Amino acid sequence: MTHLGDRAAVLLAALRKQRPLVHHLTNFVTMQAVASATRALGALPVMAMAGDDAEEVAAAADALVLNLGTPTPERLEVMLAAGRVATVRSIPIVLDPVGAGATRYRTVAAGRLLDELRVTVVRANPGEAAALLGRSGFVRGVETVEPAGSAAGSVVESAGAGDAAVLAAALA
Repeated sequence: MTHLGDRAAVLLAALRKQRPLVHHLTNFVTMQAVASATRALGALPVMAMAGDDAEEVAAAADALVLNLGTPTPERLEVMLAAGRVATVRSIPIVLDPVGAGATRYRTVAAGRLLDELRVTVVRANPGEAAALLGRSGFVRGVETVEPAGSAAGSVVESAGAGDAAVLAAALA
């Protein structure tokens, strides 16, 4: 059996050889860090935020990352437009529903992205995952305020609720 570290090294080498173009529609708070991390892994980041530009970039990208950290109605429409292109092309879509559960707007926006696009991975904290199941009271701002143990069931339930994988980090 291959050691996990060895497998990770093989996958990282393959990623660096491919140099995939990753289209990020991310929040302004983390944009520089996201671009730097993407480059450090060997992928090519692009942050195309304008409507027509985002659709054109999505048509050339190898993956699309959608982050609700700084939502506006216009940004949501751009995410949907780029996501439709990515869905038609069958490229992976990663959704980070930042703050879902903290406000109705963010929760509805995340639900709309999940309903209208073929999301591959949902990267959520336990409170956000619970909110996507219609539960409330787990998120304050963009952080989970529910104890990690009680949120674990929500994450497992979320993973079985749709076709997307759910990654959730429990905060201590």
